[in-house]
Amino acid sequence: MDAGNSVKDTIITVKYTFLTYLLDKNVPLTDEERKIAEGHRYFIGTHKANPAFLKAFNEKLDRSVYSPFEEKYKAWCDSFNVKLQKDVDAGNSVLSVHISSVENDLESLTKRWEKCNDTFKKMYPQTPSLAFDIFVLQYFIGQLKGIASPADADTLYNERISFITDNTIKEVMREKYQKRFSSSDPLQQTKGGEIVRRLIAPHKGKYVLLDFWGTTCGPCRGDIDQFSELRKSYTGSPDFAYLFITSSQNSPEEDYRKYIAEHLKGEESHFLSDYEYAYLQELFAIYGIPRYVLINPEGEILDDGYDIYQLEKFLNEKGIRKGASVFKTFF
Repeated sequence: MDAGNSVKDTIITVKYTFLTYLLDKNVPLTDEERKIAEGHRYFIGTHKANPAFLKAFNEKLDRSVYSPFEEKYKAWCDSFNVKLQKDVDAGNSVLSVHISSVENDLESLTKRWEKCNDTFKKMYPQTPSLAFDIFVLQYFIGQLKGIASPADADTLYNERISFITDNTIKEVMREKYQKRFSSSDPLQQTKGGEIVRRLIAPHKGKYVLLDFWGTTCGPCRGDIDQFSELRKSYTGSPDFAYLFITSSQNSPEEDYRKYIAEHLKGEESHFLSDYEYAYLQELFAIYGIPRYVLINPEGEILDDGYDIYQLEKFLNEKGIRKGASVFKTFF
């Protein structure tokens, strides 16, 4: 991390968690809880990494995955957090990670696919063919983003589509492949693009970050809290705008209004109809949230899988000016 590698270009594996802490302290757990906790045993390790990053990453993981355990075992959770903070302050975090570079050459992508495919079939030998087709499609879309060569992408596409039996899924894969290396701007040719252009129109000439989130999404709320001060310092910037996007699919309207009032007051948030949101899901192939999309000042997609942990560095490198204006909430 300190050498300048982006989070996006690394594999990060947590080595010690709140669940393993409960096991190590012999805390009484139900059979179901113990099964989940024991699944994290393999994370234990001794690698060192940036304590500040680890603390933030751990907090995000706790909120999204371990909150039921935290609520039930509050005293143990508090004890774990005290220990974590002491170790972080001492520069010896009880959490550590293994970081290795991700190669996006065709050979590496093929090997990773073979391994993942083999694991999938061993775990789910009775999986219906349609579910497997969807799995292949999603994996292909993820790997396709890392390929720069159209020739390599063509090879990857021909390899992956041979695994798919459903014609509809094949057509979706074909569309995703063609869009990845099309010279045309998807924001200009699709219904989803029309919606995005409408949302960013008031911010012409600025970098715009779209944050797809939901009140029902723990990691989303974690990121919102973590980057609150950074966002607010750039609210009204002449060079940058931050837009929250959700719908009733991920944010029941009553919960949404309450959350906005308590956590996003003065920030620009759009509550779209499920109909409009579905077009954006299709446009950006959104299969999970949080998801971040960066638009350049020319109104073009710069990165449709942006790493939020690089935002402050990006803003500084671009010399983006801060602001003080306040936006209203949009419904």
